[in-house]
Amino acid sequence: MMAAPAPAIGQLSFRCLGCGAAIDLPSRPVQPLSCQSCTRVYAVDGGIVMLDDGPAQPDPSQPNDYSVLIETEPKHFWFPARNRLIRATLEETLGSLAGRSVVDIGCGTGFVLAELDRAGMVTCAIDVQLDCLRCARERTRGAVLWGSAHRLPFEGQFDAALLCDVVEHLDDDIGALREAAQALRPGGVLLVTVPAHTWLWSALDDVSGHRRRYERRSLCRAIVAAGLESRIVRHFNALLTPLQLLQRLLLGNPPIRTEAERMQVIRASMRVPPAPLNAALGLLTRADVPLGKLGIPFGSSLVATAVKR
Repeated sequence: MMAAPAPAIGQLSFRCLGCGAAIDLPSRPVQPLSCQSCTRVYAVDGGIVMLDDGPAQPDPSQPNDYSVLIETEPKHFWFPARNRLIRATLEETLGSLAGRSVVDIGCGTGFVLAELDRAGMVTCAIDVQLDCLRCARERTRGAVLWGSAHRLPFEGQFDAALLCDVVEHLDDDIGALREAAQALRPGGVLLVTVPAHTWLWSALDDVSGHRRRYERRSLCRAIVAAGLESRIVRHFNALLTPLQLLQRLLLGNPPIRTEAERMQVIRASMRVPPAPLNAALGLLTRADVPLGKLGIPFGSSLVATAVKR
């Protein structure tokens, strides 16, 4: 079902974490932002708004070398393929994306938002990892904030919210889904991507800091528990699942004792295939959208949309 035409988007704002008053949010602020109600001041670092008591400390179990991700995303077939799927799924639910507003929660390096910028969306990014946000600031046109998915400073203003490969890292996934729902307008759409199938668990999940992989049913339950109305829940990466099983067999289950060993597994999993193979695998991923609509029961990832009632 397609939503109504996009409403006119005015100035984005965020809620003061001290008193809840609305504060105008420029896309590229250069000066600190002040709350006119309680005089609280939010620092700005390189165009990033610092929500100083919002972000949690980074999880020391998660990799902290994002240079590998930044270098790999434009080259590896998987990342552009996921962008294509996210954009197509949003368009299926919302219709035209031009002029719509979107917040990417746990935006990482901004690779997804750069695609939605090109689609004409009004974008906003938030993440707890400053290393990632500095890259996102370069890649995207919209506002960028340092903050936590567990305490979002938004209420009822976005047409879409994204949690792309985020909630599997969190102990309280339902709480993060509820926070994302709060950021949406009535009728707004939440899009979530997560790794699928517990039987695909491997050392890569361990070093990536995953708390869980999802089955279709468990993702639906989490969405409903967060007070959202589930619309689309589909597998993707179906044709690549045998190759990913093979990759896990080749990676094995090495003991992870140090950060260097952890990063060795990460780098091995993100190695860009040789150009002809990379191109061929990219072509295979183009089947994800039509296969997903057929309701195939497997694939190494899930994409879901849900609507705020």
